[in-house]
Amino acid sequence: MSIYTKTGDAGHTSVITKRIPKSTPIIALLGKVDQVNACFGLISILSDLPRVYEVQNILFEIGTSIAKDDYSINLAHYTHQLELDIDQLDTVLPPLTNFILPGGTELSARFHLARTNTRFAEHALWGHNNTQSDIHMYLNRLSDWCFAQARKANFDAKINDTIWTRIN
Repeated sequence: MSIYTKTGDAGHTSVITKRIPKSTPIIALLGKVDQVNACFGLISILSDLPRVYEVQNILFEIGTSIAKDDYSINLAHYTHQLELDIDQLDTVLPPLTNFILPGGTELSARFHLARTNTRFAEHALWGHNNTQSDIHMYLNRLSDWCFAQARKANFDAKINDTIWTRIN
């Protein structure tokens, strides 16, 4: 199978079994989900958390569901697992009393990048389908999980999160 097909050169692409313009919002949405997955690919270089690979596989499933315009995928178990992880991290991390800036360790910064990209994907999803689904809830929780993991990465490296301070 060739990597390039030249079939998209005229501005259309295949989604499941139909051809649509590349300028349609669903293509932007699928690109944002793919972007989140790429962020987790970067995270996987520095982290051996099994959840990272699980997330990547789920993101592929989400992309397939969106492409099929089928939002019935059941992600409740996976959303709950993210919540359990966040709750566990909350027992070890110092209480959050201020807004923090992304950064610290490279791993923390990568989790923050994944968090912000996940928020963009979730926003695009609401623009495409404004009926709450497991996909909506999973992406919302995934961004929270990324935030908690970013804090944990700094905590493990004994680096304090950088507190946001007003410039005025």
